[in-house]
Amino acid sequence: MNCYLFFPKKKRFAEFNHQLIVDKTTKIGNNNSYELKLRPIFMNGHRYGFLLSLLLLGTGLILSIIFNPTIGIEVTSINIEIDSQRNLVSRIYTPTTAKPHPVILLCHGVNNSKEMMTPLAVELARHGIAAIAFDFGGYGESYPLKNREKSIENLDKNTKADAKAVLAYIRDRPEIFDQERIGILGHSMGGATALKLGKTEELLRSTIILGMSGSATTTTPRNLFLGAGVYEQINPPEDLRIMLQQATGSKNPVCINNGNNICGNFSNGTARLLIISGTADHIIATYDPQLITEVIKWAQRSLDVNSTKEVKLAAPGLIISMLLTFAGGIASGICVLLRPDEKIRMQTTETRGENLVEEIYFRQIKKAATLKVQLLWRRCVTWLLAIQMTVIWLMAIRGLAPTRSASNMLVFCYVLQLFSNYTLRRSDKLTSILRVVCLYVLLLIVAFLLPTLLCGVNEILTTPNYLVNLPQFLLQWPFFAFYNYTIAAKLILIPTYTLELQVSWLFVLLVLLELMSSGITLLIVEQILVGSVKWLRRPFVFTGVSNISQKQIGLLGLLLLAFLGVLYKRVSDGLLVLVMSKGILALQMLGLFLFLPIGIIVVTVRSSWFQYLESLLKE
Repeated sequence: MNCYLFFPKKKRFAEFNHQLIVDKTTKIGNNNSYELKLRPIFMNGHRYGFLLSLLLLGTGLILSIIFNPTIGIEVTSINIEIDSQRNLVSRIYTPTTAKPHPVILLCHGVNNSKEMMTPLAVELARHGIAAIAFDFGGYGESYPLKNREKSIENLDKNTKADAKAVLAYIRDRPEIFDQERIGILGHSMGGATALKLGKTEELLRSTIILGMSGSATTTTPRNLFLGAGVYEQINPPEDLRIMLQQATGSKNPVCINNGNNICGNFSNGTARLLIISGTADHIIATYDPQLITEVIKWAQRSLDVNSTKEVKLAAPGLIISMLLTFAGGIASGICVLLRPDEKIRMQTTETRGENLVEEIYFRQIKKAATLKVQLLWRRCVTWLLAIQMTVIWLMAIRGLAPTRSASNMLVFCYVLQLFSNYTLRRSDKLTSILRVVCLYVLLLIVAFLLPTLLCGVNEILTTPNYLVNLPQFLLQWPFFAFYNYTIAAKLILIPTYTLELQVSWLFVLLVLLELMSSGITLLIVEQILVGSVKWLRRPFVFTGVSNISQKQIGLLGLLLLAFLGVLYKRVSDGLLVLVMSKGILALQMLGLFLFLPIGIIVVTVRSSWFQYLESLLKE
């Protein structure tokens, strides 16, 4: 209940939002005596939450051991120099079998990095084929590119030159890499690069393209593998079928979705195969178990790797186990740090007094002291984690800890600091906040997953058997997509972590912000999101042109200037020409992956049933 008490000396009302229990049955002498119990409202499910977080953490750790992919392979990080000012940060995955090894060069997609190719690289090495994953210039940890150098024409030239530099590195080491068994694999932008090199570099015996279409002949590139998902957003399976027709010289090639039915043969380099996975789209193609399995089989056959070992994957399971371990570790850490705060809040005792008002007055004083102790604990948590991050960073730069592991620990500590600070400040409403956050996360997943599913309608209507794989796709897509974007976010915070550790200024500023005011980062995010939802739920009001103010006209003018600036930039870098050449496709993609998700979110947030469900979760 809420008690509104008047204190004459203070000349004000005090509101006391605590659970109040008054027992007036006990008497001392001839006077009534009140037994007063004051309990702050706290998270009653702390014990169950802690057990659940430990279960999540334990499951992740057990799966990490089961799906440990590093057994039987060696991983080495290197710099491949192009010239005195440019280098390519690379990672080499080699099996422990006898050298020289067959090898495949892995080329990542646009706005990605070598980390997105890690699952493929690990699995290739586990099955007897060395793999080199590297960052193109302007991406990941390799040499930077200015914005004007990232035009379509320049990127095409730079990526091709970078891939050739890695091929030169392979040629210079015949004692490690078998010069007669070299292949190339590319995804998205990297697929276009791999396709170009597959046509011109005679030493490449195998070309593997994922999520990209183009042109091919019956002889070039050698031993061509095409792979895409049913829900591919950019290069639909139909485009790859047309490409396969060119590569086989047949209008109805039979080498589709059947690894045992190959068009051509491997000996003269005319082997062709198209695999359309029912559990992949463009984003998660490099993590998809079905595509990875078929890529390994193709690589083994095209590079003459004799293996009777059955293809059993570990990398996709490792991705899921890593996410479970990370989430479980964060949740367990929050529960541990939240426990002392709850102990502080529970420091109320049963007392007896003849004057109830006087008793509550002293309780208010004790409450103020408790709040000061809580603030002190929050500051201790913030500084403790900041000191831990500093120690990890110093150990890494002095060579006392692996830089890659240190970078992961820095991200873990920062996320723990972020959420623990917010939890300590909002512990009274934590349960309801978690429920509402889960509701909105589910809405975002549905809003962005639905357009992806729409991309596969044509394929599913043609081949309904793909529906059998739909449940697996729906289960794995959130994990793989989240992993993909988490890697991209890590590169923003820690741009260098393979050969040396270097944090960004943004990371430093975010940590300092938490040190100045613990929990402020997520509180700002919360205010922005709550304000945005309230704005979306306002009634639509249409006004005439005559009601537009000078301020609004000025804003429209600034937006127009910004649009003209973007238009000029796109004309100068050649992207506008590319978009105009595929105008209908560009408009379709814009509507499908921008306006449709936004429309789903707006309509759902404004709906009465969603607001009712949200109100129930807040209780």
